[in-house]
Amino acid sequence: MIALRGHALVALGWFVGVVAFLLGTWLSSDDLFRRVEFGLLFSSASAMVTFGLALRHKLRQGAVPDRDSVFEAITDMPFET
Repeated sequence: MIALRGHALVALGWFVGVVAFLLGTWLSSDDLFRRVEFGLLFSSASAMVTFGLALRHKLRQGAVPDRDSVFEAITDMPFET
């Protein structure tokens, strides 16, 4: 998504994941460990679905990554040596 210049959609995906985590931990089990597990499951699944829908949206709009945007996405978090 970053290579397709979809920074706002990435932020939306992370926000949806955080909200799903909060709701999943709040509304699920009374057992602490089970509650955290449900929260992690719900947040991961909802963020993945949001990122997939955002990618489909950008590709349907005709977004194509160019050389500069791919380079930006790769160097956004450089590897440590």
